[in-house]
Amino acid sequence: MENFRIKISQKVPVFIIVFFPIFLWAQNNQQIKTDNIYPKEKIEVSLIGVKGFNDETPHYNLTIYKNKKIILKDQVYSKVGEIQFEDFNGDGIKDLLVQNISDVRSNWTYYLYVFDNRNKTFKKILDFESVKNPVYNPKYQWVESYVVSGTNYLNLYKITGDKVKDLKYIIEDRESVNFEQEYKKAVKKLIK
Repeated sequence: MENFRIKISQKVPVFIIVFFPIFLWAQNNQQIKTDNIYPKEKIEVSLIGVKGFNDETPHYNLTIYKNKKIILKDQVYSKVGEIQFEDFNGDGIKDLLVQNISDVRSNWTYYLYVFDNRNKTFKKILDFESVKNPVYNPKYQWVESYVVSGTNYLNLYKITGDKVKDLKYIIEDRESVNFEQEYKKAVKKLIK
């Protein structure tokens, strides 16, 4: 059996052994210029992996620069190290999402950093990473979280200040429930 292992290892091309660790490092380190997202600002976003080559814990340093000066620094846990830009407060300016986890049913969570246009900086929304599959609904100015589980359901949240607030309204999505009708009830109850 040991001779078999030696033969396999001898057949592995040297370039794979040399370049694979470099590929992994590059994949986990991103530097993004955001000129097309924030055209009047000179903002760059950096997400750098701080794990060791054999470490299974994917931690990252998130750094946001404006004019080469740090305006926000945070250490985050991210399963895949993905960054997205979407408006989550209805001001028409995209905010920053950093992927957090994906659970067993592929429900993704994110850290949210809202762009503060007045101060030209970002603020982290506390506990946002507890919201699964978040989507901002600009009509009702809330965040909808459609969760895939044993019984799928929609949960509603509101961003207030620097926190996300659970509106304590859950709509189950199953055959015995008219999902559209229940959603309309939620709108009537929550929008007064």
